[in-house]
Amino acid sequence: MRRQGIALIAVLVVAAVMTLVGGILFMGTVGDLRQTRHTLQTAQARAAAEAGLTYARYAMEAARPAIKSLIAPKMNLSANPATEWILPEAEWGSIAAGIQAILNSNYGTLPSGAIDQGGASVSYVVTRFRGHVRARDSQSYLADYVVISTGTSGTGSAGGVRRVEEKGVFEVQLGRPSLSQWLFLVNDAGGTGGFFPTGSVFNGPVHANHNWGFWGRPVFKDVISTSDDGAWYWHLSGDGCTGSSRVWVRGDSRPPCTVPDFQKGFLRSQPVIPLPTSSLSQQRAALGMDPSNTSAPTAKEICFALRLHNPPTKNCNSNPSVPDGVYLVNDGIQVKGGIYVQGNLNELVVEATGTGQQIYRFTQGSNTWVITVDYISLRVLPHSSTPAILRSTRLRMRL
Repeated sequence: MRRQGIALIAVLVVAAVMTLVGGILFMGTVGDLRQTRHTLQTAQARAAAEAGLTYARYAMEAARPAIKSLIAPKMNLSANPATEWILPEAEWGSIAAGIQAILNSNYGTLPSGAIDQGGASVSYVVTRFRGHVRARDSQSYLADYVVISTGTSGTGSAGGVRRVEEKGVFEVQLGRPSLSQWLFLVNDAGGTGGFFPTGSVFNGPVHANHNWGFWGRPVFKDVISTSDDGAWYWHLSGDGCTGSSRVWVRGDSRPPCTVPDFQKGFLRSQPVIPLPTSSLSQQRAALGMDPSNTSAPTAKEICFALRLHNPPTKNCNSNPSVPDGVYLVNDGIQVKGGIYVQGNLNELVVEATGTGQQIYRFTQGSNTWVITVDYISLRVLPHSSTPAILRSTRLRMRL
């Protein structure tokens, strides 16, 4: 009997220990499942928040008509755009507040079905609307913005919530835009006969009026835009896609073969950007003349535009010949045209800095010219081995 009692006690002890261990394992498993679920929902919430930022970039472009309607009544159409702000400074604060209200009222929530799992809400803060550049046929204004995107996944205390924030500056242009704002700008990108493939990297804004073509995973670190409603997405043998070698897609990808990295969005159906159709138009623009006049400028007109008329040393009326060289067209105070090259160049080097400058280095024979365009302080700083052509060492630039 004693042995049977001891055996029974031993069995009960073992059963109790196994029950305890099983309970611990069960609680551990439940805890792990909860942790895994929370981690998953947190990741989904972060993805939803990132999707909200992408939507916000599209929204600021889509809001253009409403912003135009806000700005139009505030414009002073009798002002001289070269010397006065078309949008009076007294209105800048209300314009910033109005743009902020337009964005928050119309683009604060993503469209239904935009995110498979979870949701996102977006809020906008717009401040410091200010004048940037004045010119005779255009002006530009800047405003700082902050976008806060809140992504959610799941419900209750177990759900995930993540917020991401993006700060930036957007530009409002009145009149004809400066073509220098684009890193790459063409009328036809040649997408029916070729493409931008994997390995292509653009670190500035690019635009093609028509015919973009992509293959693989080209990278666009700034906004890419087109006037078409889509683009050509190619596939090559062995890349995972089937069907035609190129397909017109009204979207951002053709997986798995062509999935470009549009880091700030691919804007379609944008206004056509008219480009010069005549080299004579470009020549006149560089000389500070009317680019709509496509007739060839006379030697006398060129001589006066370059400020070479300096009797008795040089008389453009009787001797309008222009010496070879690089000329920064100006009126002695500010740039009135562009960079004009007379004769052939041996080399042209263009360099962009990380501080808002573009540096142009021209070599013609034994002479070298270096012109720095500072887009932050709006200055042109010419330096040259032949300073007689560049009559000023510091000029205020009007784009």
